[in-house]
Amino acid sequence: MKADFTNIRMLPNQDISIRLTSAHKQTVKMNWDVGEEIHTSFEILKVIDGEQISYINEDKIRLKKDDIIILPPKLLHHNICKNETGLTYFCIHFHIDEPTLNYALVNSLPLIIKNDFENYDQINTVIAQWINLLDKESPFDLIDSLKTQTIFTELLIVLSTLFIAEKKNTNSLGFFYASELAQTIKRNFREYSTSQGFRDKNKLSINAMIKEIGISQNHAINVFKEVYGISPKKYLDDLKYQEAKLLLQYPFSSIEQIADRIGYSTSSHFSRQFKLWSGHSPLQYRKLKSTDL
Repeated sequence: MKADFTNIRMLPNQDISIRLTSAHKQTVKMNWDVGEEIHTSFEILKVIDGEQISYINEDKIRLKKDDIIILPPKLLHHNICKNETGLTYFCIHFHIDEPTLNYALVNSLPLIIKNDFENYDQINTVIAQWINLLDKESPFDLIDSLKTQTIFTELLIVLSTLFIAEKKNTNSLGFFYASELAQTIKRNFREYSTSQGFRDKNKLSINAMIKEIGISQNHAINVFKEVYGISPKKYLDDLKYQEAKLLLQYPFSSIEQIADRIGYSTSSHFSRQFKLWSGHSPLQYRKLKSTDL
């Protein structure tokens, strides 16, 4: 009997890239000054104790105990402590390439969340789980890493409920083009990197992918930056970097093979680029990761 799929119901496929970095808790003294910063990722900061002054878009914002702030990428900000008893804070950076949420967040932030904010308890409860993980005395392991991502998923659900349900225009033509370009970049890179035969480097050409979508290069770059906060090239570079880090953890993959797999003609070019990304050469990174196992 032939299989009948007319009554099948499937969950949505998941192809979302998430990256969490620089999660830390720190206690600083009066006159601590981190200087002006611009990040390529979103930032979440919670004041655990004391008081912080943040300068954002030339506005002076005073963050007190239990206040939370969420910042979008590419926003110039400057954090200092003028509190006599110092400051203890928690901070984490994240990147997510889900276009609907990314677009909604970029167009809704910065957001200062105080205890009278409607969804404060939900957001604070999630962040508290990260802070509790940092109190662990033994070394972090795979389970801790999975817990960290699970906590982040809980936060994404809260943020999605807050912002996607609002009047953020994710039906615009610009949003559609940006999303299509992101999916094309991701699909082409996946096909290129998993190819077992000849690899056509034109498949990784941003200009060729933009032409495939059918809009001008300048318009494509502008709408992509509006939705994702980065350029299409930076988006592709991030995919290459994540794949390279993964492959470097497998000792049977040579540096030359990894370079070819992610689109570099020579291992020396790849090595220079990887050091710009990570601060380490591929061999240094591989050695560091081997000591973590």
